[in-house]
Amino acid sequence: MTDAQNIDISRILKRLEMIKNLISLEEEDEISTHIFKIEQQTLPTALENIIIDLKQKSYSKAIIAIEAFINQHSNLTIYTDPEIEGLKM
Repeated sequence: MTDAQNIDISRILKRLEMIKNLISLEEEDEISTHIFKIEQQTLPTALENIIIDLKQKSYSKAIIAIEAFINQHSNLTIYTDPEIEGLKM
């Protein structure tokens, strides 16, 4: 298991929100794109389990796990300096 410092948690949280929305819109084909992008990072066990649920199309179980993951990691305040983001572009 890795710690949150080794992954870009803010991007993962945004992707998880997107996946939740895609599930509610029944856009299953789009979910795999976001799974692939999340898998490019070293993931904590909780996130690996969410990916497994999504790949098995256990969407109700995945949504519960996604919400728990988001709630757990949303308590942290992640500051993104807009100037640094602009310089990246």
